[in-house]
Amino acid sequence: MKKKTQAQLKRARKIQEYLNVLDRRITRGIAWLDKELGREEWLAEIDETKLRLSSAMSCVCGQLFEDFWKGVERLCKVERDGLDSERQDRLIKGKPKSHGFYIDDEENDEWDGDGYDMLTRLWFHRISRLRMEADMGILTPPPTN
Repeated sequence: MKKKTQAQLKRARKIQEYLNVLDRRITRGIAWLDKELGREEWLAEIDETKLRLSSAMSCVCGQLFEDFWKGVERLCKVERDGLDSERQDRLIKGKPKSHGFYIDDEENDEWDGDGYDMLTRLWFHRISRLRMEADMGILTPPPTN
């Protein structure tokens, strides 16, 4: 087995730290969805085979609220109409990002364009686990954060 270089180990730690950040964001998103829609209801609406966080229609918000922006409006309790592009940009970098529904271009670019792939995979994993727990009759406490 090849020994990992310091650079490889450093990158692995950085990826793990980022995945932990994304996971905490998703935990907040799950808590909001549980409160807003009820876990059973929103889990039933998500089609994991179509889940893509980079798509306005196939992301979590897109599947639950018709498109990403309708989900953002509901999350942020604001109407997008009338907001200039700068305000829209600030809006999505707030709650949607902190709830695991969005990452900005800089963040995605930092991971060579794989940021959304990581976010999608983590959502997929969390949704799959929540469904499995529900099928097994395990009542999971609402996520905190």
